[in-house]
Amino acid sequence: MLEAEDEELQGAVARACIKSGIVAQAIDRLANSDRRQGFETFSIISLLARAKLTEPVLEAIANHPNLDVRLATVRLLTNTGETHVFEEFRRLALQEGLPEELRTALLEAMYKLDQTNAPSLSEEESEAPSKDESLCESNSESYGDIALDDVATSSVESLNTESEP
Repeated sequence: MLEAEDEELQGAVARACIKSGIVAQAIDRLANSDRRQGFETFSIISLLARAKLTEPVLEAIANHPNLDVRLATVRLLTNTGETHVFEEFRRLALQEGLPEELRTALLEAMYKLDQTNAPSLSEEESEAPSKDESLCESNSESYGDIALDDVATSSVESLNTESEP
């Protein structure tokens, strides 16, 4: 589904995931250290990001009662590489009353998105890791019980495998 070219189909599936409660349930499951569930959540967040339907994800970042879940959600949404979330992260980072750790995570995410999407300026930079590789390398930290270092790596690898002819 993530590789589907049909934007209407992606949007319909994303809306169905939101309406059915799958998105909220997947985000809540980030409190567990189960990598399979983390991968499923990353897949759902990726679908929502591609369909530009990230409001439930942003809502979880802003208001989820578990700070570790909020931080993990920032990391997963960042790892989608979708540039349109940059402005949403900026909006969230400017909110008053936000835990400082979350504000810092949002600012770091904005920096990563900005760096990932910046055009190469030299030949040396063109030999830098690909967007997917750098996103996976940046996902080597864990927050509390939420270990996500292999989630994005395995999901990007599986996406690359699925898209090969």
